[in-house]
Amino acid sequence: MALDQLDAADPETGVRPRPLGEPKRISCSPAATDLLEAYGQAVMDRCENASAWYASTVNKAPGLALRLSLVLTYLRWSVEGDTAEPQEIDAANMQRAITLMDEYFLPQAERVRDCASLGDAENDARALIALIRKLGLDRVTGRMIHRIASGRLADTRIRKAAFDVLVDAGLLREAFTRKGKTAGRQKEWYLVHPLVLGNQATSEEDNPTSGPSTERAA
Repeated sequence: MALDQLDAADPETGVRPRPLGEPKRISCSPAATDLLEAYGQAVMDRCENASAWYASTVNKAPGLALRLSLVLTYLRWSVEGDTAEPQEIDAANMQRAITLMDEYFLPQAERVRDCASLGDAENDARALIALIRKLGLDRVTGRMIHRIASGRLADTRIRKAAFDVLVDAGLLREAFTRKGKTAGRQKEWYLVHPLVLGNQATSEEDNPTSGPSTERAA
């Protein structure tokens, strides 16, 4: 009710505190401004070497915290009784807004991203199989795709997730190999199911020697 009556006309004079619908400008106190600037710097530091999605999301946090601080200022004022309308955002409400961003809203954003990434992996897998089909490869490694891929498939983690989706779907089969009897890292070859390519399969010069390039995926 207090918020609803901010623009109400005086019942005796009929005069409004300001023209209907005109926003009131609220400033931050010096202490609140210091908190917001420090938070903005912390956000910039946090974004160094971060993924594009995370950096884009977190970079919005200071602006959102400022808006939240205004909301919190008016919400608290609305339940405090007969006090004058707020004239500034104080440090306490700014800190509450920053805490809300860091302890609730940003973690929730990451959870949403984790859920959305499941769908992203399927779309990435479609892009990967389209690339394999376009090149006519009957076997492929992540390194081969890295050399020619652009966009999301250029990211190692995203590319590996796409390979995993295709393996689960039976469109690729893992055929990891290692030269000799050393304990080094395996070369992660994936055999492409013949139905993906029809009769268009081609071989790569660096195919493994464990079998012919036309070996069929299970």
